Amino acid sequence: MTPVGVMPVRVLLDEAMRRLRENLRRLFPPFAAVFMVSGGLTVVFQIGWMEGLMQGDWATGCGSLAAMYAVLAAMGFAYAAMQVAALDAVAGRPPSIGRAWRFVFRPRVLLTLIGTGVLVFGAYMCCLIPALYVWPLLSLTLPVMVEEARFGADAIGRGARLVGPNPFEDFPRNPLIRLLVFMVVTVAISFAGALVVQVPFEIARQLLVLRQAAAEEALSAMTSPGAVALQATGAVLGSLVTTVVGLYAMFGIALLYHDTRNRREGADLEAAVAELAALRGPAPVGGEAGA
Repeated sequence: MTPVGVMPVRVLLDEAMRRLRENLRRLFPPFAAVFMVSGGLTVVFQIGWMEGLMQGDWATGCGSLAAMYAVLAAMGFAYAAMQVAALDAVAGRPPSIGRAWRFVFRPRVLLTLIGTGVLVFGAYMCCLIPALYVWPLLSLTLPVMVEEARFGADAIGRGARLVGPNPFEDFPRNPLIRLLVFMVVTVAISFAGALVVQVPFEIARQLLVLRQAAAEEALSAMTSPGAVALQATGAVLGSLVTTVVGLYAMFGIALLYHDTRNRREGADLEAAVAELAALRGPAPVGGEAGA
């Protein structure tokens, strides 16, 4: 069932982990497959872009760069599908991978996600700092689309109102601050975990490149089959960590959405009143009261 009432951050983080454990077996394999393939393709297209740039082959370089951005966009849609599945699980609906992907690629949903992505990317390009405000401010847009059937500017505005534009209001329990801290922590965990997995392969790749560079050009050594295989293997295995942390983050955001909505709309007060009424029991019948 949808959680009712305000949860402390510690309880919310524990609840996100519990939800992840309950649904990991169902959700991890399909999303891990997507991220493993995406990680390997990213390495291949990155190598193609480097080769095109160094050799002056602009067609190959630009084509590889465009393909790499397409893979990154696909990964973004995979994160969105993750969030849909997590929202379904938190709301008590059986999470379905097919339903999650179908929802993401509905025209209105897709256009809203693209619009949100453009806003976050534009903020990121402004020296990163504005993104630390815009990113959490717009992070509830997809939950609003899933749970409230709002789309486009209406969904973006509704999500921003739930978060609240003023980060200093009720600091540090402010939804924007809580979302920012949670998202930054999960990204840091994801990068750190992936780095730990990738380091042995990267060390082996660097040793191989240094040995081969003595006998051939540095670019040829970096793009040799052995070096590419080591880099791709590290990226693929690192994507397993990224998938687990990504699912945890999506469960956390789903819970934060319900928690924030309850705060804004007073659902926690209604639940408290209902609980008190249940404790008091039914009101006495008029005749019995008179007696």
